[in-house]
Amino acid sequence: MRKLGILLKINFQAMLRSFSVGKKRSAGWIGALAVMVFLALYLSGVYSFMLAAALSSIGNLQLLIPMMTILATIVSVIFTIFAASGLVFGSKDSNLLLPLPVSAFTVMLSKVLALYLENLVFSGLWMIPATVAYLFYGGGSAFLIFPIIISIIFLPFLSSLLALLGGWLIAFLSAHSRHRALMGNLISGVLLAVVLIGSMRVNHILQSLLLNANQVEKTLHTGLFLFGWLMDGLQGNFLSLLWLVLFCFLPFLLISWALSSHYQKLLSKMQSHVLRNDYHLQKLQSNSQFAALFKKECGRYFGTTIYLFNTGIGVLIMIGFSVYALIAGQSILTVVQQIGEQILVPILALGICVILSMTNTACVSISLEGNTFWILKGSPVPTKTIFRAKAALNVVVCWVGAIVSVPLLSIAFSLPVLSAISLLLVGLTMGIFVAQFGLMVNLKFPKMNGENDTIIVKQSASAFCGIFGGMLITALLAGAFYLLSSHLGIEQFLFLTSALLLLLALAIHRWLLTRGTEIFKTL
Repeated sequence: MRKLGILLKINFQAMLRSFSVGKKRSAGWIGALAVMVFLALYLSGVYSFMLAAALSSIGNLQLLIPMMTILATIVSVIFTIFAASGLVFGSKDSNLLLPLPVSAFTVMLSKVLALYLENLVFSGLWMIPATVAYLFYGGGSAFLIFPIIISIIFLPFLSSLLALLGGWLIAFLSAHSRHRALMGNLISGVLLAVVLIGSMRVNHILQSLLLNANQVEKTLHTGLFLFGWLMDGLQGNFLSLLWLVLFCFLPFLLISWALSSHYQKLLSKMQSHVLRNDYHLQKLQSNSQFAALFKKECGRYFGTTIYLFNTGIGVLIMIGFSVYALIAGQSILTVVQQIGEQILVPILALGICVILSMTNTACVSISLEGNTFWILKGSPVPTKTIFRAKAALNVVVCWVGAIVSVPLLSIAFSLPVLSAISLLLVGLTMGIFVAQFGLMVNLKFPKMNGENDTIIVKQSASAFCGIFGGMLITALLAGAFYLLSSHLGIEQFLFLTSALLLLLALAIHRWLLTRGTEIFKTL
């Protein structure tokens, strides 16, 4: 147990250190925790009170807590499945830990328990609004706190187990596939499709739940029996709570042990396939140094699943929505008329800017060089060419989203030509700004020794500051429009915003060529 405790402390501290910023090493992970707190409380609060009101009206309020715990489990699995793949099966320290006098089961368990702690925090936050809603609508007394605490502690073992199995499947398919990146991209695409379809049909799902509440209760005692036991526990059945604890915790231990028996073999096979292919000793067919570096950046981007989907998901959603708006036609126009046509362009501009500010590939592109950074740094290539190649990838991704989406949205909503031009221009300049801003952030907060790509892309300070820093700029611009809307039309404001973003991008580019180059040489 002592060895397990030490390894768990190391893994959990490593997760926290991945958010460290400068000398105040707590700043980054406190900010990341604040974001998790906000998202968990906000999303759970909205769905809990909406579902509680509906269930209370038909006399089935007892379904609220089990349904919210099901949602918590699903969301936890979706957001941690790739983290499990990277932390458990892709971590760089595994080959150092396994030769030590520590069993493979202890090593794996310490990593999975670190994942469990993350799910535990999320589940605890998620169930606070659900509990408040349950009590508010007369669901019971303070006695129900005990069963809910039991569910908060033990159901994260279930979500962690599902994430572990999903991570193992991804690692297994990657190790046995000649097209590792393609396989990872396909799996991520399927998960993304599930999330998008579920989000779009959430109202239909809730309506079906209300119409078939009795059937849902039967399902909770058959296929979803774990959550049925929780519902029985809320009604005073302590034996059901005991079964819930055993069926969450014991399979977690047994399957972790079963996978650990082949842990070393799987890791060895993974290492033979995970070696970077960013550099090859061969004649390169390219017209310039910039073209060669840009081609390498594209290869890494489309060859690293977590990098592609974590930074490109916004553009995919934006393009998908524009296609949906074009197809939906009249139904979309009806909604627009209800909310007011005068705020349509501001809403579209805000959505485009928020999504493009999140599409920041440059904020982690230097950190992803990892242990091959010395090759890039030692190559006879000017630093400004390296910067421009990395920024160019970010610009291309953002520009593809803007150039495809804005014309489709303009047709779908019958926008005036001037409005369409202003939306396109602000999208293009936002792409330029985000690329320069991301490089600056990555130089300020580099993480060259990340345990795996997942840590760098999802849990590093540069990723956090790059994405949320861009969103902060967008929020400030939205506030400025609110103050100036009585004096400026939306088109005039977007033209001014485009000019401001371009000036900021040029200023940051100047910094990159001077101070940024000096920092790059010291990395």
